[in-house]
Amino acid sequence: LFTEDSNAFDGIKDARTLPKETPEQIDARKQAIEAATKVAIQVPLKTMRACANAIRLAAVVAEKGNATALSDVGVAALVLESGAHGARLNVLINLGGLVDRAFADSCLAEADAMMAQVCGIKERMLSDIEERLQQ
Repeated sequence: LFTEDSNAFDGIKDARTLPKETPEQIDARKQAIEAATKVAIQVPLKTMRACANAIRLAAVVAEKGNATALSDVGVAALVLESGAHGARLNVLINLGGLVDRAFADSCLAEADAMMAQVCGIKERMLSDIEERLQQ
């Protein structure tokens, strides 16, 4: 994902270097920036999906795994929430400039739903882990 993110950002940078001297060039540049931004938004969404999948697995480990690993699984939940939140911020920074509002709204809805899911799982995990550690 790191390389994919870097390449996606390069696509935006390249689109911004396109000429903008004529109306046709300006339009082509805007379209290229829009297309590159749509590609760039997909990377943090993939990151959020990976965090959501991983935290679901971590929840299983917390429930069924070795009790001596509870604190480690709790830390994993916190890290995964942070990763998802950071990725959501990357989605947000790219959404603002999009002309295609339907696409932007769809991406935001997906990011918000995943963030809510990750936060909910993390909260339940930490509550359960802390309770079990204090017994």
